[in-house]
Amino acid sequence: MSQGQPRRPRSEEAQTDPIKYGDVFPASGDLSGKPIAPLDASMMQAAENIVLGHTQKGGLAAVMQSVAARNERAGLVGHKTATDVAGEEGVTLEETNLSGQRVFSSQNP
Repeated sequence: MSQGQPRRPRSEEAQTDPIKYGDVFPASGDLSGKPIAPLDASMMQAAENIVLGHTQKGGLAAVMQSVAARNERAGLVGHKTATDVAGEEGVTLEETNLSGQRVFSSQNP
């Protein structure tokens, strides 16, 4: 599944705000303004592993892992950080078949 590229500067040195869900995914509500954190990415990776048996290359978990690592390297989120939404409610992964293509999306339970 193709994800849009982050709309933030490529240079981590220029990064003063964390990359948020709304910067990378078509998120809405409170989640769109939350930074993508390492524990959020780990929860999504676990969900993909349960559903698919592996982490999908270029999938939601891979994108989240990359962005969370970038946020962490820039010192904008801690290694054991989770957003309140993901940390309290968890994440789920849903598979949908649209016109013969498998599409995976995440949602709060």
